[in-house]
Amino acid sequence: MQRAARILVLAQQLLDVARPEVFTSWELCQQPSVEVRVAAAIRIAAVTGR
Repeated sequence: MQRAARILVLAQQLLDVARPEVFTSWELCQQPSVEVRVAAAIRIAAVTGR
């Protein structure tokens, strides 16, 4: 679980640096109702109409 969370954090950091134009935003998401709060997914919003 920790390895997957670290990969998600790395992906978010890469997006922060690259800032692709096709994406408007991205954020790490956590699973609700979990004692140890770790990243479970990345939510990405894309530009529409391209």
